Amino acid sequence: MARLRVGVIGCGTIAQIMHLPYLRQLPDRYAIAALCDLSPALVESVGEHYHVSRRYTDYRDLLAADLDAVIVLTAGSHAPLALAALRAGKHALVEKPMCFTLREADELIAAAEANGRTLMVAYMKRYDPGYRYAQAALPRLGELRYIQINTLHPSESPYFDVHRIDRTSDIPPQIIERLAAERDRLVVEAIGPVAEPLRSIYCDVILGSLVHDVNALRGLVGEPESVLYGHLAGRREAALHHDSAAPLRQPADGVHLGLAARPATLL
Repeated sequence: MARLRVGVIGCGTIAQIMHLPYLRQLPDRYAIAALCDLSPALVESVGEHYHVSRRYTDYRDLLAADLDAVIVLTAGSHAPLALAALRAGKHALVEKPMCFTLREADELIAAAEANGRTLMVAYMKRYDPGYRYAQAALPRLGELRYIQINTLHPSESPYFDVHRIDRTSDIPPQIIERLAAERDRLVVEAIGPVAEPLRSIYCDVILGSLVHDVNALRGLVGEPESVLYGHLAGRREAALHHDSAAPLRQPADGVHLGLAARPATLL
């Protein structure tokens, strides 16, 4: 089987602790053919570590290279880069969230279909043994009336101790400001002109965490009909450490699905 030539856009933490190590562990299937990051120093450092000679700071240069697939691991909405990859004839795997808005989602689906390429979001939980066990067991449980998923967020530091992590960043400030402004514009398009704490919750809690569990529920019991309500509880000065919950209603039998996320307490 010929190896897939993969280009990686975004060389930050998730690339260094997940995607790049796994690509390297499967050399019979994948070749890390090119890297791209907005930080010139970081892409050079990661390129040296993984022995990748083609290194770029402009994703358009990477997409012009002879590649089979692209993995998009940047911050924010992945729609612009994924769209460019699909239109350049590359298959695309994107980290969550796929995008921030319904408009972007429609554009991505249309681009994948029009260019005959595969677009996939890295919802790895669907491949966990526990998830597959639940998928097989659900039909035997009979009528479902209530489902609840709790997500506990432990400290991330143990993950960082496993792999070499380079946090170098020499991205020009004006680029960081432009990306932040674009994030805010997309959030307003998605949920309206809400205050900054809610913008952060949408990006970091919902799209950065609970989106995995929403996706898992969709795979297990189908599409929800509506969100009944949202609840946040936490100190105002710790806006990203809320307990949060969002019950959903399924269309078929009115079953309620409860999603909850709260920081883990380590004793």
